[in-house]
Amino acid sequence: CDSSGEEHVLAPPGLQPHCEGQCLIWACKVCKRKSAPTDRRKAATLRERRRLKKINEAFDALKKKTVPNPNQRLP
Repeated sequence: CDSSGEEHVLAPPGLQPHCEGQCLIWACKVCKRKSAPTDRRKAATLRERRRLKKINEAFDALKKKTVPNPNQRLP
């Protein structure tokens, strides 16, 4: 039980593969609340990685168009 009075939604006995009293994460509000900040952080990290990848690809394309030797390291 959570301190707010909400209880975990436990999986039926036939669906508990490895742990006694495991929750149904898709139905358990208590467990959803626990995992939400980490899920949001992971999603934000993934979005940032994709954004930086696009920026780096655009920079590489620009460098190839403007520098005589694109493989040469810039000072």
